[in-house]
Amino acid sequence: MDEKMTTEEMAKMLTGSLGLEDDARSRLLCTLGILMQFTDADHGLTATDIRDILAARSGSGKRPSEPSVLSDIKALAESGLPAVVIERPARGKADGFRCTRAFLTDAQVRLLINIVRTCKFITLDECRQLCDALEGLVSIYQQDKIVGEVYVDERPRPTEPDVYEAADIATRSIELGKKMGFRYCYHGLDGKEHLIDAPDGGHEFHETPIALIFSNGNYYLETWPENPNEVLPRKHFSRRLDRIRNPRVLDTPAEKNDDIDTLKRSVPRRIGQTFDMFGDGVERHLFLKVSALASNNVLARFGHACKFENVAVGEDGIEYGYLLVSVQLSPTFYRWLCGFGSQIQITHPFDELWARGGSWARHPASKRPFASLVEDYEAAVAGYTAHLREALSPYED
Repeated sequence: MDEKMTTEEMAKMLTGSLGLEDDARSRLLCTLGILMQFTDADHGLTATDIRDILAARSGSGKRPSEPSVLSDIKALAESGLPAVVIERPARGKADGFRCTRAFLTDAQVRLLINIVRTCKFITLDECRQLCDALEGLVSIYQQDKIVGEVYVDERPRPTEPDVYEAADIATRSIELGKKMGFRYCYHGLDGKEHLIDAPDGGHEFHETPIALIFSNGNYYLETWPENPNEVLPRKHFSRRLDRIRNPRVLDTPAEKNDDIDTLKRSVPRRIGQTFDMFGDGVERHLFLKVSALASNNVLARFGHACKFENVAVGEDGIEYGYLLVSVQLSPTFYRWLCGFGSQIQITHPFDELWARGGSWARHPASKRPFASLVEDYEAAVAGYTAHLREALSPYED
């Protein structure tokens, strides 16, 4: 928005009740709103401009005096308001007053808006509301820059979920020490939403909320069911918030046991071990042989603090190295692994000295017996082989 707006146009763009009254408090707040919305480091407004906007905004049309407006600007500049810096024009210049620092820079707002636009678990309306709120943190001139020529992968979004409500109810349930009631759905082959049956034959699950987790672009709630399956190693659930319907805080006290306490304490560690929050609940230490062609993907998945050891050049002339990671075995881990073909391979630890060399000596795996590292390798290979065999079964003669 490079063209110069009139003071009347600016007055109409102000939101809420800013400046509608003629009292000093309304004038002060409106002056702050004018400076934040219509000025930045490159665009200023003179005291006369601000007086004209206030007059056009006021219900009476009364134009405040210049000393009162200058006094308001001085008070705002010296108030120490968080994340707001108001600069006066240099002596001899008439480029006006300007708010040179708002709550966020235009670059920060642009990044946040693009993150929101690609967020797959919020509805289109929620996306628009968030983007509008973010745009309101910068001046109208910066808003034009934010739009820019950035192309976002805006795939079709869900229309029903309210992740705000689900997250709020979950947080309240945890704080109050109560169970949470909710319905849980999936989308069938017909593209429609279907409710999953609860253990009692109805559709409402009564579960103890453990923790809210954001992982790999999805928002999850870990819960402990009323009747956990004692046969499976993993007894808790990772509920997707965008699939939760009709959440409510129950009067029933939340369940307490050692398993739940362990889960609460281990959340930060387990997030890095699971893929899309799926895992068998058993921590495995695996050695991966990684081609340089896949190193970026591996570091993006396991973190840039990972260190490759025993780096060498393969017969194909491409470098490779070995990485020690902690994971929980799951179909999602195998699918991730399969996507890289031979560029990432699960490797048998060569010997005890090799398995504890270099940076691996500081890894939690160094405290494990060497035999247990071999067992982890065998379990991973057996699971991966079974996964591949099942995937290929429809194509076998």
